Amino acid sequence: MKLPSIQENNRNAVFLLGALAGIGGSIVTIMLAASSLWALARLVFRTIPYRIARSDMVFLGAATAYFAANALLSLARDPLAFTSPDLLPIGVFLAGWLMIPRLRMSESESLIDMLVLGAALCALLVLPVAVWQALYLNIRAEGGAGNPLPFALICCVFGLLSLVNTLHEKPWRKALGWAGFVGGVACLMLSQSKGLLPVALSGFVAFLVIFPRVLRGCLTGRGLAAIGLALAVMVVSAVPFHERLQSAFAYFTSSKAHDSDKGSYDAREALWRHAGTLIAEHPIAGHGVQNRRALVASAGFPYTHFHNGFLTSLVDTGAIGFLTLCALLAAPLVTALRAARGDWYRQRIFVGLVLFGTYAIGGMTNLIFWQDIYDSVFLWIAIIVSVSVPVSAANPLVIGRGQG
Repeated sequence: MKLPSIQENNRNAVFLLGALAGIGGSIVTIMLAASSLWALARLVFRTIPYRIARSDMVFLGAATAYFAANALLSLARDPLAFTSPDLLPIGVFLAGWLMIPRLRMSESESLIDMLVLGAALCALLVLPVAVWQALYLNIRAEGGAGNPLPFALICCVFGLLSLVNTLHEKPWRKALGWAGFVGGVACLMLSQSKGLLPVALSGFVAFLVIFPRVLRGCLTGRGLAAIGLALAVMVVSAVPFHERLQSAFAYFTSSKAHDSDKGSYDAREALWRHAGTLIAEHPIAGHGVQNRRALVASAGFPYTHFHNGFLTSLVDTGAIGFLTLCALLAAPLVTALRAARGDWYRQRIFVGLVLFGTYAIGGMTNLIFWQDIYDSVFLWIAIIVSVSVPVSAANPLVIGRGQG
């Protein structure tokens, strides 16, 4: 039996990444680890060339700076920090140095095409599981992620990326794109994650702004009927979410919120105030990642982070680490904006924008990194955006020889 070529292997891996992310939970992490080790073996035995393009250095530079800031500042605070299990996950941010040469063996822009095709299946495959969890188990849907928050992030990211399929010339891809987006929003509703709802709405608006011809296509009889059906699905999926949304609105507009919800919001505000005090103590270099749990617990909170990714970064590594975090979040979008204009220029920008917006807005009330699914989803998509910029005279190789 003939084994798939490295080009086919890359395309299949990217497709499965999108398709299985929701139902497979940490499969994105397993795939990243396996793909990185496989790439390392191929590079060691020189069965693939080591090639890095100029455009790749935007992401690689930001990821390496983030790794270095977190590792070095934590070690400076405590030389034995490398033994802390809290610091071990930082190594994943160097995966790009192995993955980019491997993925550059494939036709660059085809990887984004396979990513968005897989993304269209993500929510559709896991939607029955999410419905069962929400309606029959009466819990917040978590799919195969084991937690409703990373599940919500997966569905938000891949649901929005599914929209790129609606630009395809084939009708079945258009239909699949819309179905994947609606399914992603439905799963997001069933997860009852409030922090990511603005991302889904603003991401859809951004898509229509970047691709105005899609909006014109919606203003037809068939298009309006499809929109009506989509809205109906979203409304039904939001029913289990109604009380949480109503309580959140009541908390910020009146005193009629449920006591349990008021306690939750009050605790989060107190946690943020505690983070502010800690940041003022060490504003430049922070307290060290390995001390985060103890610092949260010192104020009597049973959490592992400060429920705000930016505040968590400032406590961990101060202003230095915070700047590297911002650079890493922006790197995929900067790469897309700097790329030469071509057939996939706008699609690449949209993918970068979705990734940046989801993590930046979602990080206001939750983690940004330091959770395996969060880290792996970001790194996979950021790497794909980077290698989707073809090697050319305007984007030459800075390491290696030959054309990618």
